[in-house]
Amino acid sequence: MASVISKILAQQEQKELERTKVEFENLKDGEFEKTSNSTPKYNCIAYAAEETHRKWWPVPYAMVGSDVYWPEGVSKVCSRKNFVLAFETLGYKPCENVEIEDGYEKVAIYVTAKASPGTLKGVPLHIAKQLPSGEWTSKLGDFIDIRHKTLEGMEGKKYGVVKQILKRPKKIEMKQEETKNNEKNDDFENFRNLAQNLVSVSNSDVKQAINEAKKKKSAKSKPLKSSETN
Repeated sequence: MASVISKILAQQEQKELERTKVEFENLKDGEFEKTSNSTPKYNCIAYAAEETHRKWWPVPYAMVGSDVYWPEGVSKVCSRKNFVLAFETLGYKPCENVEIEDGYEKVAIYVTAKASPGTLKGVPLHIAKQLPSGEWTSKLGDFIDIRHKTLEGMEGKKYGVVKQILKRPKKIEMKQEETKNNEKNDDFENFRNLAQNLVSVSNSDVKQAINEAKKKKSAKSKPLKSSETN
């Protein structure tokens, strides 16, 4: 029974891989692999944003009834600029290259390569996320997730071309930077408290010295009693 189930699952996965090659004509055998089962719960944008409990999209007209999210304050016009702004809320910034960089993680935005009836050129279609190995991972709509060796493998009729790379410090580096900032704030607070204490001590010393000087002056100017003159 187990062998029969395994055979059925293997056949199903083979069909999924064949479908993937048909939809993405630049993906070649050996250059990609399935990493998760199909699900309509999240899409490629959410997956690149590391969320798998809802979809991300600026215009939810095609996803009525779904849990669709878009960062507050970012325009819902479907443009590369707004996709960049959306990912800037996650700490990403535009960068110039796709190469792997120590301490950083990257995503790539795919857009339409040319205008077509009902579609403008440069409209975002997909986002892939770089893996620590330098390879990339993508969620294919409501279909499966895959790991692919190159960004070019996903280019073509369905997802257009890569037009924008974004990067941000990896989470451990971000945490370390946050810790450094907190330490700097603590150092500043300690320095301020010390300065205030020094000022307080200095003021106290000055007041004490003035009072002592006044007492001495008062004692010198005070008339002597007759008994003290004899």
